[in-house]
Amino acid sequence: MAWQCIVGIIIMVVSFVGVLVAAKSHREPIAMLCAVVMLVGLGMYAWYYFNPPPNLDYQVYGKAVALKVGAAAKAAGAQKAIYVTSDTQNEYAKMCLEAFKNGFGGSVETVSLMDGNMGGMMELTPAKLREILKSGTADDAVILDVSMMMPVGKIEFVRANYKGPKVFLTNNANLMGASIKVLTTAFNKGGLAGIVIGLNQIDEDFTPDEDELEEAFNKRYILVDKDNFDSNKDRFGMN
Repeated sequence: MAWQCIVGIIIMVVSFVGVLVAAKSHREPIAMLCAVVMLVGLGMYAWYYFNPPPNLDYQVYGKAVALKVGAAAKAAGAQKAIYVTSDTQNEYAKMCLEAFKNGFGGSVETVSLMDGNMGGMMELTPAKLREILKSGTADDAVILDVSMMMPVGKIEFVRANYKGPKVFLTNNANLMGASIKVLTTAFNKGGLAGIVIGLNQIDEDFTPDEDELEEAFNKRYILVDKDNFDSNKDRFGMN
């Protein structure tokens, strides 16, 4: 319940008590005033009940994921990060990018799939991904904060003896066409460095604050990397 609704309820209760006390002591003007205040509280409650403020939790969770992946890329020894996103200009993307930079702490290059001429988003094709991967070295990290419309098993960074940048996926929705065998190769011999996946059970009542990014991440996600992949295979729902 929004805090405005709670304030409205408190105003109604206090005013109702005031009406009763004033009526009992025959102080009609005070009783009328309390009645008016009670109506104001009722109106406040009704307004915010039927017009609740927007839920911005997704912004906190987005920043939590970006911060976590940034720290993971830093821990993996990356000297530079290539952050691939759909659009670097909208406010949500800017917040996530800033959180990533805070976690990474190094040089960050951004790649936007938003086509400035057409006004739409370009698909991350195998050719485009190959171009992005070739723009970095084995000392760099590529963060794919986009949905991929291609089977993971057919792209370069999951193959054995891959020598390009370390690749992080921000959510397991990117795992189209992958299998446990493919992911095992990708983690052990390829360039896959981490995947953020959602937990099956989450605390619906938890409302994260801006200063609780680590707790927000742990409440909803887990970062699977080479070290914990074997113990988390069942989370992928694959054979």
